[in-house]
Amino acid sequence: MANQQYAHKFELGVPFHTYLEDYAPKWEELAWLRRDENGILEVQLHWGEGPCKFSESVHSGLVGLALDIQRDPENECIILTGTGADFLNEPDRDEALAEGQKQYPHSATYDWWWMNQTRIFNAFIDIPVPVIAAINGGCSFHPEIWLMSDYIFVSPDTYYVDKHVHGSHCIPADGLNDLVGYIVGRNRVKGIFLNGTTIDAQKGIDLGLWHEIVPKEELMDRARRFAKSTILCLEPMHRRMWREVFVQPFRELMAKSVRASLAQEAYAAELCVVKPGENHALQFREEFAGKMRK
Repeated sequence: MANQQYAHKFELGVPFHTYLEDYAPKWEELAWLRRDENGILEVQLHWGEGPCKFSESVHSGLVGLALDIQRDPENECIILTGTGADFLNEPDRDEALAEGQKQYPHSATYDWWWMNQTRIFNAFIDIPVPVIAAINGGCSFHPEIWLMSDYIFVSPDTYYVDKHVHGSHCIPADGLNDLVGYIVGRNRVKGIFLNGTTIDAQKGIDLGLWHEIVPKEELMDRARRFAKSTILCLEPMHRRMWREVFVQPFRELMAKSVRASLAQEAYAAELCVVKPGENHALQFREEFAGKMRK
């Protein structure tokens, strides 16, 4: 997954497009990609054929995956889902410890956090066709990749919890502060993040974060039926303009805030180091490893 270039070679005189046969093999360690005859692309995140786990490679890989999906003219609708018990709810502990040994060109909070996170929003916002999310369980890492979808199904055991304050020793300023605040309200989001509140499936409905709760075993069938009956009944141009209308507020929100606010998060994280000047990621991972041994 170190290979992050676009899937299709530039050719003079030919529009720049990507093609599923090129990029599906490239991303197979992160997501299984399947498209039916109607142009419905299913994106199933996984990690070692189990639930996807968060890591630096996943963080950057999600950006590249979305960029390839954006440029494929044969995609008419996207269904985003996960694998197994959870959607994206645990770190890859082995990779996390290895990341702590890396010597970043500038710092972990810039080379990893800021460079990837300032780009992940637009990578998904700029997918030009409707996106349906079918969330199959817990998520405590980067729910923005599905909270900006056009319609969101969740299983009864789905929950979202932000762990910036209670878990990552930093502030929640990576864009989720604005995105979740935009949906549920500014004062409410402050309480949710400060308290580390777990939002279960029904609470998410009540707050307007997602749309329907579906039995886990029926989740993908429901998403596929919805895609065919509600999305594909629209004219192709209508589908695209629908998407533009409803992601534009997210685009404006992120353009105004995410780069500055994420810089503040990264700065706050740098200030947490025990020994000034040393690799924050290394010290954090050592602390994490110590907790895991207890």
